[in-house]
Amino acid sequence: MWKKLPGGEEYLAQENIKCLPLEKQGELFRDWIEENCKNTRNLDLSEVGLTYLPPEICQLSKLQGLYLNQNQLTNLPVEIGQLPKLQRLELNQNQLTALPAEISQLSQLQVLYLNQNQLTNLPVEISQLSQLQELRLNQNQLTNLPVEIGQLSQLKWLLDLSQNELTALPAEIGQLSRLRRLYLNQNQLTGLPVEIGQLSQLTSLELAENPLKDIAEKIRQRFQL
Repeated sequence: MWKKLPGGEEYLAQENIKCLPLEKQGELFRDWIEENCKNTRNLDLSEVGLTYLPPEICQLSKLQGLYLNQNQLTNLPVEIGQLPKLQRLELNQNQLTALPAEISQLSQLQVLYLNQNQLTNLPVEISQLSQLQELRLNQNQLTNLPVEIGQLSQLKWLLDLSQNELTALPAEIGQLSRLRRLYLNQNQLTGLPVEIGQLSQLTSLELAENPLKDIAEKIRQRFQL
């Protein structure tokens, strides 16, 4: 991973470092990161074969965008929460089965992409992402949503829950008053909470390939279902 940092590959290629065990390399690299990368604002580590994210990621305290798409990550370090300026976090196409509660500490996060992972649930702490505007969770294994999802008051552009295993939605989803697009395709939903009719900003509701039986008339009329 650290080879992707500006000048990182050259540093690790030094004769006195490259033959050291990986753990020792990481120890020596911490001071170098502090000296040379403290102002890094965007880091793209997509498609580099990552199997874990080193906890030293927290040293990049000015990071605003972190792109980890198409790797083999199965979990995230708790230190992910120590990135106070992070606004965009992309984790598409990994093997994540859970999220650490510490993700809630990303107080500036606006965009979170988690599609094509193996998530079965979300931590209730996700509700503390007070600036989150877009959340993609499509193509996971979610069976339910925490009621706390209704506290994501800034969620605006998109909530994508398509291609999961949801059988029901919490009524609290009706509290997402700014939400414009809600994608629920290819789940196991048999009905929708009437509170969806309260989403005054919602312009796009996708429901294809669900065994829906019970949809309130108000929702049917509004979205011409």
